[in-house]
Amino acid sequence: MTASRRLVVFFTLCVCFVVLYVCFSDIQGFWFDELFSIGVVREGVSFKDLIYTYVTSETTNPPLYDIVLFFLYRFLPKNEAWLLSVNALFWMIGTFLISLLAEKKTENPTAPFIVLAFSGISVFLINNAVWELRSYALLYMLASLVQFLFFKAKEHESSRNLLFLGLAMVLLAFTHYFGDIVIFCYGLMDLILFIRKKVTLKCLLPYIMCIATMGPYLILTIRNSPGVAEDFWILPPSAYDVLDTYVTLLGNKYSLIISVVALICMIAAMNKGGKIDEKEEAAIASFFVIFVLSAIVFAYSRFINPRASIWTARYFIAIVPSVIFCATVSLSLLPRSISRLTGNDINKKGLYEWILVFIMIIFMICGSHNNLKLLFTDDIALAPDNINIRRASELMKKESKNKDKDVLVVTTLRNNYLEGWKEFYVKDTDLRIINANEVGSNELEGKTVYLFFPHGRIPEMDIEGTVINSAYGGRLIELECR
Repeated sequence: MTASRRLVVFFTLCVCFVVLYVCFSDIQGFWFDELFSIGVVREGVSFKDLIYTYVTSETTNPPLYDIVLFFLYRFLPKNEAWLLSVNALFWMIGTFLISLLAEKKTENPTAPFIVLAFSGISVFLINNAVWELRSYALLYMLASLVQFLFFKAKEHESSRNLLFLGLAMVLLAFTHYFGDIVIFCYGLMDLILFIRKKVTLKCLLPYIMCIATMGPYLILTIRNSPGVAEDFWILPPSAYDVLDTYVTLLGNKYSLIISVVALICMIAAMNKGGKIDEKEEAAIASFFVIFVLSAIVFAYSRFINPRASIWTARYFIAIVPSVIFCATVSLSLLPRSISRLTGNDINKKGLYEWILVFIMIIFMICGSHNNLKLLFTDDIALAPDNINIRRASELMKKESKNKDKDVLVVTTLRNNYLEGWKEFYVKDTDLRIINANEVGSNELEGKTVYLFFPHGRIPEMDIEGTVINSAYGGRLIELECR
């Protein structure tokens, strides 16, 4: 197959994945963190209000994704599929960049298809990046871009390449705080290369750009929210959590096992050969980013500040491009590694390279088929919170049209979470909505009251009435108040 035909096939497969993702993206509703994003960009909110929110109250996330969403929300149709379609494009661009780099570094025509097997059939990426109205798809794309430009800058350390790398790093830093840790890992790698006289002081340019832009923002947000890192909902990680995270990132345990075996074979072949070429250096560089970030996050979450652990799989989307690239390079070099270790050329006709592609596709499908089936056929199995909110909203909207009932909604949602829910799911209804902490018993007499608590635990409330219906895991309770 010629290079141009491979590109056409690869691009066609990517487009097919995007169409598939978009067609099924409304199988899930939005959960309250996604509704927060809608709340801060909703109609009537100015761009100035958005920025003010992110430097005062919403300091747990950088603002870039919601800045993008602010403009998209004003001209895209207001439904899940359209709003998430942009995430599918982010996924395709990120996957294309990883594939382009993998083929360039390995000189292996099958490398892009191994990348596509990892990313296209990944339940984790689909569910947590493509189908989530938050920053993770943009994080995946920008992390892929930074990785691509970093290797390009190492090949030719021109001011132009470093400037583009710096711009990409700035965007990554303003997308998610794990992006800042990724940038630190690249900076540490550049420091090692500088000590070894492989790069010059010009390599500092991208990091100076990041400090000059992200530094003032961090100072401002820390000053406005000094207690933001004192407590968090994530538990400290164990050794099992580390293993489980990488099983998740690579799709399933079979993909992790074969990738680790390929990496070990590559390292063993390097030691036997006594010389490291550019292909192996690329894999080791990606592994360095993976290892350093994991070590930093584990040390912080386990020992330094376990009450505010930040070890959760979705944050590691920041290094998914590095994980996929490292695994792809190791797998692409596996026939060569085995040949070096055994002293026999087992890949004279390039047959084993394509066999590896089919093996990876089979591993990804077989290891993920149950979750893939649930993802595309069962709207509640993998995202019960999302469906609880949407179904509850549909029921309340329906009941609000019943003229025989005086409907009141009592909810724990507040601020932008509440505004996002009202904007997206119950807009243009006659529902009267009040916060659970502000309700008085005299307001409930003779009304049909919906207790809507999507955050989970139902607070203790002095409400007298008969329960008519309790649905969606106790998150929606219908009372007839006396």
